[in-house]
Amino acid sequence: EVSHLTLTTPLLSYFLAGWIRLDPSSSWWAQLPGLLASIAAIYVVWLLAVEIGVGLFARLAVTLMAACSPGAVEYSLRIKEYPSELLIGALLLYGLARWRRTGHLVPLVWIGIGGALACFWSGSLVAFVGVLGIIIAVVGRRQRAALGVAVVLFGSCAAAVLSYLSHLPPRLNVFWAPQELHGVGGAANTSRNLALIGTGVAHGLAGVPLLVGRFPLVLALTASQIRLGELEALLEVLGLLAGLVAVVALVRRRVEPAGTVGVAALGIIGAAIGGAVLGRSPLGGGRTDLWWYPAAWVLSALVLDAVARRMPAYGTAGSLARGGGIAVLACIALIGVLFPAWYPHENVRAARAAIGERLGPDAAVVVAGRIPFTWAYEGVGPFRIVDATGARRPTNGFAVAVSQPHGVEASIVADPSSACHRFTGVFVFTSDDSLASPSAYRIASPAAFRLNPTARAVVDSLEHHGWRVTTTWRSPGVVVLEMHHHGVCGA
Repeated sequence: EVSHLTLTTPLLSYFLAGWIRLDPSSSWWAQLPGLLASIAAIYVVWLLAVEIGVGLFARLAVTLMAACSPGAVEYSLRIKEYPSELLIGALLLYGLARWRRTGHLVPLVWIGIGGALACFWSGSLVAFVGVLGIIIAVVGRRQRAALGVAVVLFGSCAAAVLSYLSHLPPRLNVFWAPQELHGVGGAANTSRNLALIGTGVAHGLAGVPLLVGRFPLVLALTASQIRLGELEALLEVLGLLAGLVAVVALVRRRVEPAGTVGVAALGIIGAAIGGAVLGRSPLGGGRTDLWWYPAAWVLSALVLDAVARRMPAYGTAGSLARGGGIAVLACIALIGVLFPAWYPHENVRAARAAIGERLGPDAAVVVAGRIPFTWAYEGVGPFRIVDATGARRPTNGFAVAVSQPHGVEASIVADPSSACHRFTGVFVFTSDDSLASPSAYRIASPAAFRLNPTARAVVDSLEHHGWRVTTTWRSPGVVVLEMHHHGVCGA
């Protein structure tokens, strides 16, 4: 069954299957690998900052960033690939820095082994490994060992693409959900999309408030605002180019290994931007950005160190500079206080217990939204795994489907009038999307917080055929709608 659930994370899926099997009854046990990976990544970022030779201020600042970035903190407790992507990315960059500083073969070999495994641990890391392969091939072009490692990295990337990334379900190749980015071309759409991506990246990395949608200039929706939108889009593009030029200039001035690692970090960020431009990888979506965070932290360390080295060390100016540095560190730490780790708790058992005997043998159950996964994990009722080869072909490759009783999920939607004869009541279990993450780092329009579409379709269809919601039950993260038919069937 695990082989049908791998999708973009083959090795991770097998690892988690084995790990959870050791203690399948404890959610904290399933969350533990991600938490440990997140904590280890913080330490590796410190080692990486030391290895590239930045000063104490930059080392402290970038390590605090790794510990406090809302995107990284948010997923430190999730049973997902994202925390391990942070750790693997930081380790690969550390190996690159170590190799460039010492010239030893061992770090290079570890990059080859780690990079090859990374390609099959998470598909997001394929671009990361590909950039490292290019850097190693160029920098070590006169070294047979370096060229050999580059070939291994390129071969691993190609194998990952051919073996599983080229076979992803179509839904996973969509850049953004329709409600998030609005078309392509035109000043209004370009300006809005750049603002969505830019603020999403800034918020995930540094906790910058999401202002998209609150200012007409950002949205540029009316004809009178088109020129302002064109100007804003131009300024955004110029600002991005100016920032990249500044970072390139800083990196070129650095001695090894900072120069090579800085160029690699720029390449990784460029790959992330390129993936977004080509519509192959979301940018600014929070969790989908974490794979390139180590590169962003490297660039931040280089920039902060360059600024710190130009600050006066003595006198009043020196005191002000040190005070400013302390304020910067305090602001980064404050981000960690404002955006604590958070896990979407969905207590399906409590919702089921609250309903009690009202859910009798003649009642129908529809489980929609994220709830089927929790329903299955908590053993609340019958379920089945549906993979990408199944008749229903779920868009994300696999799903947990609940059928209790008599395939009611399909039958109610297909012929809701017959449900009036067959069932005394219908109970719709769905996720309570009003309980959004307190970090709110992810870009989303109000449409993303409506009733789950699957549940909405069932409810709308039943209401059209005379069914009405009589009772609403709530438990953490879960809403249950109890529906009954009060008229003549088919009316």
